[in-house]
Amino acid sequence: MLPVVTAVLLVVLMFMKNSAAGENEEQECQEHFSLVPCGSGWYRLDSSRCVLNAPTAETYDDAEMICQNQGANLVSFRGRDDLIQVLCQWFIEKNERVPHWLGARKQEGEFQWADGSGRVSDGGRRNFLNEQAEDCAEITIYGLWKGISCSATRNFVCQKTG
Repeated sequence: MLPVVTAVLLVVLMFMKNSAAGENEEQECQEHFSLVPCGSGWYRLDSSRCVLNAPTAETYDDAEMICQNQGANLVSFRGRDDLIQVLCQWFIEKNERVPHWLGARKQEGEFQWADGSGRVSDGGRRNFLNEQAEDCAEITIYGLWKGISCSATRNFVCQKTG
């Protein structure tokens, strides 16, 4: 639990330090995570998954449908490296500082990953998502997860096996 919190705080501090000093977040991310191609527009997330930073903002259902049409789902995180790599991808590819859909939706009072990999775990931290009324979730550029209405529009990242 502590390593996940520490890693996210490290990324947040790295981005805040660089912004305050006028340095380039893209360069900082490229030093830690490189984008390895995995098909046209897709980049390797880990040894078995690839991700695509979609070009538009959509509602949760529309974003998930766009991902499914490409044999994918909205992104899920299996650990801190996934989270940090996706955050860095936003900087490297688009220099984005906007919230994105988290590939999770509330089912029977608990958030579940869209890819079917199970209940959303927050690395041992208290899961605030399940305490919120909203049925969908977003992730901010600082790695914070929060509940949001599924009818809102957000940018999104698709993930597929590959």
